Amino acid sequence: MVLLLPGMFEFAAPPMTGGHWFVQACREAGLLLFPDNSAFSASFYPWPEGIERDRDKDALRVSLVCHPCDWLRSVFDAFRLGPNSESKNVGSKYLWPRFVELPKKQGFGKFVVRYLEAMPGEATRIFNSYKADTRLRLEDMPWALVELLESMGIDRKSLDRVLALEGRQDAPKRSKWRPGRPDLRQQVMEAEAEFCRDLDYY
Repeated sequence: MVLLLPGMFEFAAPPMTGGHWFVQACREAGLLLFPDNSAFSASFYPWPEGIERDRDKDALRVSLVCHPCDWLRSVFDAFRLGPNSESKNVGSKYLWPRFVELPKKQGFGKFVVRYLEAMPGEATRIFNSYKADTRLRLEDMPWALVELLESMGIDRKSLDRVLALEGRQDAPKRSKWRPGRPDLRQQVMEAEAEFCRDLDYY
């Protein structure tokens, strides 16, 4: 199920790209009336077939992206807990089948090496699968969302609440990239080269 904001846009994003923060920000801007995340958290991270089935063809489609290196680190951290853990990121279960063959117990470096051998470019494929009209970089929050909402006529008071919102609960943390081999980050960026170029990631 795509998160629908009638008259505004549709939103869907891969796990661990700041989706929970985005939803909370939309609530702060007065666009959502759900009392908490329970109404949609289980179906918050749809895959392309669901998106195509559910979407309004005329609506602007918005998604979130983040640096593929930081995203892979977050995937690794989530999967070390296993698919049935009480992880706060419910979306990780949707990724498990794609990454299940990658080693999770031997450290992040081995995870990245196997990723590059078995599925280079998978992060790009996942981000691109949402076929968004507008992709907002997590690193540009909250300003990217504020600019989008401002262009849609949201009032200044609501935008100020978005700017004041703390945290990005499921956001990757750039400092966590420590694969043990400095060359691995560059190899990931080469594997995701088109995506990095399109989104100005360096």
